[in-house]
Amino acid sequence: MYTCGPTVYAPAHIGNFRAFLTYDLLKRVLIHVYNFKVEHVLNLTDVDDKIIKACREQGICREELTGKYTEIFKKDLNNLNIIPATSYPLATDYIDEMVEMILELKEKGYAYETEEGWWYDVSKDKDYGSRVTQNREIITPTDSTSDSASASESADFALWKFEKPNIDVPSALWDTPLGRGRPGWHIECSAISLKELGPKIDLHMGGVDLTFPHHENEAAQCESYGCGNWCGCWLHNGFVNIGKEKMSKSLNNFKTLDNSCPTGTRKRGYRWMVVSSYYRSSLTYTEESLSAAEGAVKRVDKLMKSLEGIEVTQGSDSELSKLVSSARQIFLIAVSDDLKMPRAAAAMFDIVKASEKEVRKDDEVDVVGLGWAKSCLLEFDSVFGILYTPEEDEIAEGSGEEEAGEDVWKLVEERKEAKKEKDWGRADAIRDEIKKLGWVVVDGKDGAKLEKA
Repeated sequence: MYTCGPTVYAPAHIGNFRAFLTYDLLKRVLIHVYNFKVEHVLNLTDVDDKIIKACREQGICREELTGKYTEIFKKDLNNLNIIPATSYPLATDYIDEMVEMILELKEKGYAYETEEGWWYDVSKDKDYGSRVTQNREIITPTDSTSDSASASESADFALWKFEKPNIDVPSALWDTPLGRGRPGWHIECSAISLKELGPKIDLHMGGVDLTFPHHENEAAQCESYGCGNWCGCWLHNGFVNIGKEKMSKSLNNFKTLDNSCPTGTRKRGYRWMVVSSYYRSSLTYTEESLSAAEGAVKRVDKLMKSLEGIEVTQGSDSELSKLVSSARQIFLIAVSDDLKMPRAAAAMFDIVKASEKEVRKDDEVDVVGLGWAKSCLLEFDSVFGILYTPEEDEIAEGSGEEEAGEDVWKLVEERKEAKKEKDWGRADAIRDEIKKLGWVVVDGKDGAKLEKA
């Protein structure tokens, strides 16, 4: 299984993390439902135009920049409870493999040289545009220089880019038989996947925006190189939208995990928001939808806490046990039907609602039925992955009110002043702002106190 990872020049945004949560969801189904062993490679692009630009602007080398954002990315993966990949190869560790692949493509007539570098000649590839895209009509120029006079076909794409004096940085250049320069984007994933996973892969995943040109170009390179029917299955997830626009750095409408989800339960809420959706459809991000998802997570937490003393069972012929068994069948069918997770989530909450009703009963409680419910909820969570403690919460656990930062306490003081002035609307607005930061204001005779939300 191969997944296109981020370009590590800045923090990934939560729209990016939908792709990583989608592969995590599929991986969990393969491992926990079907008992597959999954070998998973997720590459990290540590050389490209954006990285070079950031290095020049910040006056640092490529390794320092990409090392910093690689660590942030891995921390975010951990805080979203994403199962680690088998490996996270850096593109720059595979320069020799990329060069060898380009030279082989040249020998087979698929690569040609220009003043800018080496290019893939799509006119020599009769299958180009049909391997992943399956619609040749959408093919357009794919690189910023591909419409130059030196490119013989508008859809030709860069394999190797020659050094650009006064633009490139030394840490992003290599002396090779192709000339001094650096790799194009698409050749990186092809070379890494062939080296790490061999000439054929079962699954390749990424966002729908990578379908063309990136994934089409990956497949073209691999199959022209000699790997026939290179990828068995492609899986592409939809965008995360803000309003009517795709969340992206280019539109400057993005949110990082830390600034949108400052607390552990908020991060778990975002995970639930994504993994309970249908991966092919667009997902609209709003504060309200994230709060609702966070509320769903807290509801499951509360139920599981009430079931702590209940031993897991295989159920009985009680009404609760029958409902749980039916929900389990719905869940298993849903996750096996192209990851229809809204149906799977509905099945889980059928169990949650029935169990909540059972634990509130005044008369004899169906302990066996609740044990079966607990067993199935834990089974479901092996796929959903929401019952965990993010790293920040583990560090902060037990540190009490001192956890709240100065910004939170400043808001508490502002709310106190607003109440003195009888500005109740502002006081309520500040209370809501404090809640978004992960805290609840509790008013008492000794003044306001803070509790974790």
